[in-house]
Amino acid sequence: MKIIRWFLFGLMLFLVFSAGFVSQLPTSFVLKQFDIEALPGLVVEQPKGTIWSGQVSVNYQGVKFDQLAWQLNVQDLLFGVVKQSIPLSIHLRHQHDQLDINLVASPKTLSVSVPQGQMDIGRLAQPFVQQQFMLRGLEGQLHFRDVQLSTSYNAFWPSALSGRIALIDLAMMGAQVQQLNIEALMQEQFVVLNIDAEQDGWNLNGTSQLSPPNQFNNNFVLTTQQPNQFPDWALMTMQQTSPTEARARMRGQW
Repeated sequence: MKIIRWFLFGLMLFLVFSAGFVSQLPTSFVLKQFDIEALPGLVVEQPKGTIWSGQVSVNYQGVKFDQLAWQLNVQDLLFGVVKQSIPLSIHLRHQHDQLDINLVASPKTLSVSVPQGQMDIGRLAQPFVQQQFMLRGLEGQLHFRDVQLSTSYNAFWPSALSGRIALIDLAMMGAQVQQLNIEALMQEQFVVLNIDAEQDGWNLNGTSQLSPPNQFNNNFVLTTQQPNQFPDWALMTMQQTSPTEARARMRGQW
């Protein structure tokens, strides 16, 4: 009996020591175990904190975040192993950009929640400008509100999606829009984006329906307050149906 008690006591000490060591494992030590330099264009610097609560500076092809911070509670991890569901909080910061992300990982699915946040869309598009000419001159601020998405690891398409996104002071291909609102939702397997925008003299509304794997079906209506006072971009992309109305119906792939 004494041998068993000493064995249990020793095992308990070992578990306590291991838990204490792991709980204080530095972020810098963990990063050294991965060959991050093998990922082209990605630079990770200034690690701080521990594997459970830490932060780094991230730069991907010129798009920099001064702070990428995360929070993983040890208790949540232990219960998560039992429940097969592990939560993780991530915070992105750079000057005026800030984005809070909550992740819940299970063996088959990943759920992403963005309660709020804002980001410079032009800065995010910089790495892709050379390949996509439509992104040249893109400016504006993305504002996220209550965005929620769920998907399985082996599927490109979301199984659930909801939330709102506003693009403030959007400039794209000569078009200037003070605010463009997008409400996202799922209808069966389709992603539906309800879009509306308003500028001095005109109003735009419509829907964009996305279907797997890469199909889109757009239907938009633009109305003006004065006859034949359409913005230049509308006359190039839409068909005028009356002195105060233009429509666009487009199908295709992205």
